[in-house]
Amino acid sequence: MHDALHRVGLHHVVERAGHDVDAHAPWLQHLSPGEIQRLAIARVLLQHPLLVVLDEATAAMAQDMERSVHSVLVSAGISVVSFGQRESLMGLHRRVVVLDGDGEGGWRWLKGGEEG
Repeated sequence: MHDALHRVGLHHVVERAGHDVDAHAPWLQHLSPGEIQRLAIARVLLQHPLLVVLDEATAAMAQDMERSVHSVLVSAGISVVSFGQRESLMGLHRRVVVLDGDGEGGWRWLKGGEEG
């Protein structure tokens, strides 16, 4: 657990809990929205799935932390599918599909594939 928290930049949370990761506390009251999102990513690292689907999972993070967290997932061998509105997500993926929202099910490849 300590390693996963450190890898997503939450080592200070362990220190705040007196190094007791099982400490009971009203964590949602003490963590920022971005820290809560990083805590969720740390839980993914502990489970180590082959694939993770993230829906606005980094929206409350600063862009440098978003890049860092994505890199941590990929370096752990976890394939990442992201859904989000932030343009910064596009730079983190080899393939990007844009859903047009035209009511007709339209979509297109933005990079990494052919126009759809």
